[in-house]
Amino acid sequence: MEMKKRISLELRNRSPAEVAELVVDNCVSGDGEVEGLTDEYAELEILSMVNAGLTSLSKLPPLPKLRKLEVSDNAIAGGLDALAEKCPNLTYLNLSGNKIKELSAIEVLVSPPGNAARKSPFQNNPTRADPNPSWATAPPPQSGVKQAPIDRQTTANETRLFTVCAPPRSYSEKV
Repeated sequence: MEMKKRISLELRNRSPAEVAELVVDNCVSGDGEVEGLTDEYAELEILSMVNAGLTSLSKLPPLPKLRKLEVSDNAIAGGLDALAEKCPNLTYLNLSGNKIKELSAIEVLVSPPGNAARKSPFQNNPTRADPNPSWATAPPPQSGVKQAPIDRQTTANETRLFTVCAPPRSYSEKV
């Protein structure tokens, strides 16, 4: 089923402004872009587009309340820089099973624009920041999905935790 048609069916006689959770897994995106989703979905908090044939999230509209985005098992390779601006409250992003080969593709989500000097380490304990993270010198993991909470500064006084699930393809293919 096409993504645009599936989104309209998922409305179930509601207006887009009333939808807080939208699941359009296993539908087809004709051009590899998000289709049928507009800025009318301003109250959307959870969006799942697993295995939808996406190659990019560039046409994702601004979703100010979006907290969780599931886009695993697509063909996304990069272009994630717009997510920080379009989805300022995003705290969970699942990119597993995409074509991301290097952590630099998600690095744009770690450091906010205009603050290139501040880089937060991936860490397994989100309650404490490690100034010398072991992953910086350790060999890459050989199997499994690594969930990496990322400390992302949003204002001078506010810090949010951001979780990214994205094993680099090159690591998982070696196993």
